[in-house]
Amino acid sequence: ISFNASLEEEISEEPAKTKTQMKEDRKKVKERQQVERQKKQGLSSVEKEIENLETEISDIEAMMCETAVYSDPVLMKELGEQLSHLKTTLDETYSAWTLMLEAD
Repeated sequence: ISFNASLEEEISEEPAKTKTQMKEDRKKVKERQQVERQKKQGLSSVEKEIENLETEISDIEAMMCETAVYSDPVLMKELGEQLSHLKTTLDETYSAWTLMLEAD
């Protein structure tokens, strides 16, 4: 009996919401859900980009180990520059990913 009485007191103490207030509350919930979906999509996109960069880096490193490539200084220089650029991009992408995770 005391539980029901305290529940009734809580309900009676809450001010009744108008239809407009309820509509605004639903709108806020939908907006928060939309933001969460966008965050998940953004994270997924960044994670896919990280995966692609790691694959490209691995491919270039493997190419640089091949004798035909290793013996060509011009090609090695080009691949080295590409590799450097990809690693810088990967570092920046990891930083963006970390910031997105911390924002949660």
